[in-house]
Amino acid sequence: MHINQTKDKLQQGKVVYGVQIDFYAPTLVELLGSIGFDFIQLDCEHGTFNPEQVQSMIRACEGSSITPLARVSIRDSAFIQRILDSGIQGILAPHVVTLEDALELIRIIKHEPTGERGYMNASRATNFGQGANALSGKEYLDYADSQMLAIVMPENEEGLDNITDIMNLEHIDGAYIGAGDLSASMNFPSQEILKNRVYSAAEICISAGKWFGTGGAGTFFFPQHEKMRDYLSHGARFINIPFSTFLLHFGKDYLETSRSLRKSKE
Repeated sequence: MHINQTKDKLQQGKVVYGVQIDFYAPTLVELLGSIGFDFIQLDCEHGTFNPEQVQSMIRACEGSSITPLARVSIRDSAFIQRILDSGIQGILAPHVVTLEDALELIRIIKHEPTGERGYMNASRATNFGQGANALSGKEYLDYADSQMLAIVMPENEEGLDNITDIMNLEHIDGAYIGAGDLSASMNFPSQEILKNRVYSAAEICISAGKWFGTGGAGTFFFPQHEKMRDYLSHGARFINIPFSTFLLHFGKDYLETSRSLRKSKE
């Protein structure tokens, strides 16, 4: 079984960096892995992935030393089960509002007795149960659960109101706050008001010994380094940016710079 390198780095107190992709592109995964990103978040909430495509993306991750994570609703438990057996090493569950929602995430992705994930120790996630490190029975269940990241995504004010109870759950590793939907639920307040709401929730996560990150890259950490410095100073450890945002910024910057160089010579 593969070690969850992103979870391992988080446990060492490191900051991890990833890219969110909502379309099928195994070669892009390999490229991002070669650059040095820690994880890929496959957006199965907004994207168009089917289980076979997810499996191919996971395979690209495994060949590139980059951790495969998936963003997928707890209301699609059958889909989650299939991609877990394909080798996904963490679930970011969107629209987690209540304690019961967080418990449902645990139920789906953890084996008995913690949850109810189906016992399958001969899947591709375990190299089909082969190899020198093959595990069986309780050893397999304990190891598989230890390598799985369980991250909730509160995306409205009610979800943040419940963040203390959710973070006190033993098997929840952290929160990735959906700042865009949160802003909409707050009737699009100023950036400072939104930041204060998010960072107050972040303090609760950190005091519970859990990891914290948020969407809303343009507001919180991208592309200016001052934003990143402020974001990290508030304890953020899980840095994730949509690939479209990443490419749009650097693509535009490249074109504008190149065109200005040409004009300066005319």
